[in-house]
Formats: sequence, structure tokens, C-alpha cells
Amino acid sequence: MAIQTDERSGPAAERLMMISSDTHASPPIEGFADYVEQKDMAAFEAELEARQAFRDHSSVGKAQGKSEEMNTLQQEQGMGPGTRDPDVKARHEEADGVVGCVIFPNGPRPFSPEYRERAPLGLPAPSIAQRVAGARIYNRWMADFCSSYPDRFFGIAQIEIEDVDSAVKEVKWAAENGLRGGIAFPGVAPSGEYPGLHDEVYEPLWSVCEEYNMPLNTHGVDSIPAQHYPFGHVANILLTLTEAFFFSTRHLWWLMWTGVFDRHPGLKLTFAELLADWIPRTLGDLESTLNSNLGAQGRAVLELTPTEYWQRHCFVGASFMSRTEANARHDVGLDSVMWGSDYPHVEGTWPHTRESLRNTLAGLPVEDIRKMLGENALRCYSFDPDKMRALADQFGPTIDEISTPLEEIPDSPQARLGMAFREGDHWT
Repeated sequence: MAIQTDERSGPAAERLMMISSDTHASPPIEGFADYVEQKDMAAFEAELEARQAFRDHSSVGKAQGKSEEMNTLQQEQGMGPGTRDPDVKARHEEADGVVGCVIFPNGPRPFSPEYRERAPLGLPAPSIAQRVAGARIYNRWMADFCSSYPDRFFGIAQIEIEDVDSAVKEVKWAAENGLRGGIAFPGVAPSGEYPGLHDEVYEPLWSVCEEYNMPLNTHGVDSIPAQHYPFGHVANILLTLTEAFFFSTRHLWWLMWTGVFDRHPGLKLTFAELLADWIPRTLGDLESTLNSNLGAQGRAVLELTPTEYWQRHCFVGASFMSRTEANARHDVGLDSVMWGSDYPHVEGTWPHTRESLRNTLAGLPVEDIRKMLGENALRCYSFDPDKMRALADQFGPTIDEISTPLEEIPDSPQARLGMAFREGDHWT
């Protein structure tokens, strides 16, 4: 892409195109009411009543082991108006310099089993039909949300993988109705609730995602399977953070070893809000596994090496990227790294995104910065490069700004409690 220059300042005045691979939006649960079909309304109202009672008698963050201060800020900021009002979100993103957003949920959808696993509500587990309906409700709300800024907001569609026929229909509907961020990819079933990802039953799903350029997106803790974490115990958040890496990265070797990537060379797989330090180590382990004496049959049938599969299929949404992760970009795969803000969560970079990026990226080659901040996301998703460039010329930070080292971390609760200014290669 041609460098935009300024006669007064030269190439340093180029405005960088920033696409966040990790942002969030959802209404409070009652905000879905207009999207609920009549046949599901009684069950929805019962769930709404149970959730409200839970809100009145519990502090969700405290029950998960978070500090009271962080829980309060998360409620004020993480559930703020930008999660449900597209105009507010757009203004916040513009101030941060962000012109394109991939949007994950920001809370439970109706009939969502994941929420019950973390916050027992005293309701029966939803049927597969209810879960499919819940995904449809969420997708219709998100499509309306994204329609206000269709070139900038790419929502991620929800599916229920246990009902492949409905999932395929939902992928097509999503792609044709503005949810161009792909699908939220459920975890690999750990105990046989549904077939492993090698099963041919999923072939129509892989095919439609490949055809419509709909990436399979994993995100943070969202792939942790159905199990009863000790809700109300300090260990809850510790177990969640510890186990998320295993459960949310299993997709990589399942799709690789079972030939899904070979059969679908255009399929894309992303990993958001899972940091990036695990990737070189994991690829090294996979290479060792394949090259071992026990990997002979695998070597005979697989078309590529693990690193080559990663390069062809995979992207990492490096939310609140640290300097250590940025320095390891070539070990991770420079063309695979997509920066993410995690807007509007406390652990993310907003409202200090520009300062965070200076802390993380100052001094790196400009061509590398361009790739991580936006160009790689253009390859992963279907953002229009000309429209992104026009918006970047209006709102993006300059190369000179991001290349200026940060002298002092902002003095704010967000900077102190979040992860936007971490220096290490994991959570710190």
C-alpha cells in the first residue's frame, strides 16, 4: 500500500491503518427481547427473571476471584454504552485511532449454556433447539448493531456446532447480512457430547466457512468445556486463565492432524485474547511430534509441516500486545499477528490505546508495524482496503506518534488494573 505523505513532515506523517481483531458488544440480556420469537418467549422471560435475581444477589467479578476495584471498573467500563450503542462505540474507536473492528460478544446470549456453567441460575440446561434459537437471536441483534457502520464493524456469528445443518444456514445468513467476522468456534468436545472435529459430519460447515471467507474464531476462555468451576471461590479466575490456553488452542492440532486443513486449504483459524507467547513453543512441540518415530504415518499423509499449516491457515489476535510479544513477532510469524484492543474491557488498551502502542511498538520497523496493526487483518477478514485507508487517513495515528517511545504510563485505574502496559510474555 502506498505511503501517505505530508509535504511538511514527510513519510512520518503517514496515518497507520488500525484494525482491532478483538472488540466486544452485546446488550444486557433484556436487550435481546425484540429478537425473540414468540415460541421462545416464555423460556426467555423465565431466564431473564433468573438472571436478574442473580444480579441482585451476587457480584459476578468478585465471585470469580477479581478484586472489588477491578470488578467495579469492569461493570462501569466493560458494560458501558459502547457495548450496545454503535455510535458510541464508533466515537470511542475513532479517538483510539481504530478504523475497523472484529466484534465478539460481551456477555451471555439467551439460552447460552456457557453462562450457566459459570453462574448457576437454577434453570434447566437449554435444549439444542433453544441454543440454536439463542444463537439466532444474538446474530440478528449483532447484524443490526453492525449495520450502522457496515464497512467498519465485522461481527462474529454464533453457531451451535451440535446442529450442523442449522450452523451451515447461520453461516450463510451471517455472511450475507453483515456479520463478516466469521464464526465463534466452540471448543473441542472433551467427553463425547458431540463428534470430534475429524468427523465428516462437519464437512459442510468447513466448506461454507471456506466459501464465504468466514474465519473460525476462538477467543479467550470461550472454549473451556462444560464443567463446574468453583463459583464463588478465589480459584475460579485462576483456573480459567490457566486452562484457557489448552482448551482454546486444541483446534489447531485437531484441524491439522485430522486433515481438515488439507481438505480445505482456504479455511482460516484465529486465536484472540490468548496472548502470543504460546505459539513458537506449540509449533515446536508439534514439529517434534510429527518428526518423531511415532509420526511416520502422519508424515506420509499430511501435506504440510505444522509451521506451514500455521502460516497458511492461522492468525493470532494479539490483544493488549506486550513489548516482549512484539519482539517475538518473527518467531510467532509476522504475517499472522493481528493487534487487538479488547475494547472496552478493563484488561484491554482502551482508552489508552495510543500510549499502549507507543510502549509496545516504538522503534520497530514501520513495515512490521503496518502488518500487525492492520494489513494482516485485511488478509484474514474481508475489510475493504480502500475504505480502511480512507478512514485511517482521517482517524489513524501517525507513524511519528506510534514510533515515539512512551516516557510515562498513564496515571489511571485502567492503566494500573489492565494489561495494556505489560512488559512480560504472559499475563504480566
